[in-house]
Amino acid sequence: MKITKRERFLLFQLLEHEIHRYLLSCTFDRQDPCERAERHINISNILVSFVNARKYNQIQDHEAANEVHDYLAEILTDRMDEVIGFPIDRRPYEYNEYANRFFCVIMEHIDQIKEVIEREN
Repeated sequence: MKITKRERFLLFQLLEHEIHRYLLSCTFDRQDPCERAERHINISNILVSFVNARKYNQIQDHEAANEVHDYLAEILTDRMDEVIGFPIDRRPYEYNEYANRFFCVIMEHIDQIKEVIEREN
C-alpha cells in the first residue's frame, strides 16, 4: 500500500493519542487491562477506517477491526518488550520514543494490515 508523507503524518495524528494511552495502560506500575483493551480496539478501528478511506466513527467494520486487533497482538502488542523495547519491569522515562517505534511497526506492516482488512470485506 503506497502511503504518501502526508498520509503517514495524518495516520500518526489519528493514532498518536491512542498509542500513548495504550502504552500508559501497559506500564509496569499501572496495568489497566480495561483501558488497554479499549485503546487496542480503537487503534484497530482507526487502521480499518484509514485503509478503507472512511471517516472514523462512521460505518465501522467490527469483524475487520477484530482481525486487525489479533494481527497487531501477534506482531506487536503481545511482545512489545521484544519488538519496540518497551520496559516490562519499570516505568518508561519517555513515552514518545516508544510511541514512535509502535507506529513504525504499524507502518512496516501496513501492507499485511491491508490484506487482513480486505479478507474481511
